[in-house]
Amino acid sequence: MKPAPATLPLLSFRVHFNDPAIAPFDIDACDTAEVRDRMKTLRPDQTINKLKIVREKR
Repeated sequence: MKPAPATLPLLSFRVHFNDPAIAPFDIDACDTAEVRDRMKTLRPDQTINKLKIVREKR
């Protein structure tokens, strides 16, 4: 059984779309499944090309 989302740490993701005219979108979520579910609501007409975890450069 998957832990409740509140118990998982939030990660910063950058969503890239198939349409290069659309800028990448940053979103905080627990995992990629949550990102995909939320993007279906936020941008239902856009197809996701890739998801990347945003890491700070040191």
